[in-house]
Amino acid sequence: MAVRRLRSLVGGLLSALLFAGCAIAPQGMPAERPTEDLNAGYSLLYDAVSGLQHGDKAFYVKFESDPAQRVVSRVADYAAALTADLERVEREFPAVDIRQQPLPLLERRKRQALRNSNLKRLAPVVGETGPAFERTLLLSTSGALNQLRFHAQVMAQLETDSALQSILRDAEQQFAALYVDVVELLNAQYFRHDTFEAVPSQ
Repeated sequence: MAVRRLRSLVGGLLSALLFAGCAIAPQGMPAERPTEDLNAGYSLLYDAVSGLQHGDKAFYVKFESDPAQRVVSRVADYAAALTADLERVEREFPAVDIRQQPLPLLERRKRQALRNSNLKRLAPVVGETGPAFERTLLLSTSGALNQLRFHAQVMAQLETDSALQSILRDAEQQFAALYVDVVELLNAQYFRHDTFEAVPSQ
């Protein structure tokens, strides 16, 4: 049972690491709140962060360096906080739905195939260990954080409710800061030259 739960936690985390974000908003945004598009965005955001919140638990036994464990724990802590915020938002704002599955069948199957492949590489018992494991996990995490940063940015541009917009703006800043932390650790410990840009381009 413990192994099954651990695999479930890893699966949730890998699903989050495969996060691809939503489409960029068109230039002429509508005056009214685009509820359908936003709910798809909130659902994708919730799915991603609810998986990331278990990252430190799922891979605890595989960490060998304290800096890698600390940065992944910070990502997991913020993901847990944002997960709770989105669940509260769903309760308090009837128009917000975070339980949708907006992705088309092909995209869902592609992500499942990638998830299965990564599960073999990062699995707690088998798979990569030591620096190779940590480097792979941090690279995947950096990609997810960068996608989530822009996802929150685009959603904030579409959201017209000031309270919800504030949550999304804060999420954008938090994801951007965590992204920089992960990239700086990658540069310091896993790359010989500082060629991995820490600040994503606008």
